Amino acid sequence: MSAIFVPNAARIIHEEIDGEVIIIHSQTGTYYSLLDTAVTVWRMIVSGCTVDTMIDAVASAYKLPIEQTRKDIMEFIQQLYNETIIVEGVTQGQAITQDESVTQGEVIIPNIEDVQTAYSAPQLQIYADLQDLLTIDPIHDVDESGWPNARITSNDDT
Repeated sequence: MSAIFVPNAARIIHEEIDGEVIIIHSQTGTYYSLLDTAVTVWRMIVSGCTVDTMIDAVASAYKLPIEQTRKDIMEFIQQLYNETIIVEGVTQGQAITQDESVTQGEVIIPNIEDVQTAYSAPQLQIYADLQDLLTIDPIHDVDESGWPNARITSNDDT
């Protein structure tokens, strides 16, 4: 039985725009970018593919050795998991309920015609430069001029 991972809908939002997946972690304010092979793998995660299915599909689509593909995808999955972007889903054959965007039985598996880029190991690009802005409470943590201007607190305010 192969593991299934799903987007952590309680902590992230994600969108694919012009072949790039943007993920924003609502609790940390970190945002992420996925390109090329990482987008292919992300589509399969969102669709409810098992890890073994992802490995087989990517190896087949890019004509890669299964061992190298397994290593690359497992490292990518581990990084997504460590960042709490994905969580363990249900086992194969059970209904997928963690993410409403996933429809049971609708699995996207890339084929050779769909692959538009040369293979590169899937990479998670991490950006922390907007954390303060993305995690500010737009009601309670702003000054009188409003968002995105954070209220400055002094030691006397505590």
